[in-house]
Amino acid sequence: MSVTRTIRNEQKAISLRLSDLNNGGYLLYKLKVWGTRGKFSIVDEKSRVLMKSTDFPEPQQDCSRKWPETPSEIPNEKDIIYTLTISFNEAQEYSYVVEYYKADGSLPVTLKNIDYKSENAADSDYNTLRILLT
Repeated sequence: MSVTRTIRNEQKAISLRLSDLNNGGYLLYKLKVWGTRGKFSIVDEKSRVLMKSTDFPEPQQDCSRKWPETPSEIPNEKDIIYTLTISFNEAQEYSYVVEYYKADGSLPVTLKNIDYKSENAADSDYNTLRILLT
């Protein structure tokens, strides 16, 4: 694999209080795509799709998804792993950012800020974020 990663910030896990999520706290997943069309997905270990490339109209450039959008979207599990998978088949570069917005309205905390680049259409890459709910 010849993927080049530029990592500015990479937190592997975060502990979130359910009370914060139920009162307006959330994660914001953002993916910027350079190329014809990005091919990506963010899915948990139970195959629940958070977002995928086909959710966004062409041309894709800035794709984002708030989680949870509603408290009912919070799963029953207390330990969730979301995995971003990207393909370089039609896009040569991605920028991935995940921010945590607290319910109290304070400034967001950047959990991930990573750029991925490859000119090899056969390349792919992934990144995980573990969420522990307390």
